[in-house]
Amino acid sequence: MENGRVVVPVTIENQGTRRTTYKVTVSVKRERTDRSVTARVEAGNVFPRTTWPTQVDVTDIGASHLEDVTVTVSATVEELR
Repeated sequence: MENGRVVVPVTIENQGTRRTTYKVTVSVKRERTDRSVTARVEAGNVFPRTTWPTQVDVTDIGASHLEDVTVTVSATVEELR
């Protein structure tokens, strides 16, 4: 947590043999208030056997400690032709 922001590191790794698009969704829920914020990042055209490091910053959650939040990460993958 940095200055009220939840920073979630994301590393996308294409272990396949074709270029691929990845869409990552990060949801952060504040436990005491049931407030949630969702952020998305897309990595398009990731070449085979490469990695793409990035991070997702979630702001406006209103929490001051990581113990107050739950982070959920999901991803979709689309292989390009």
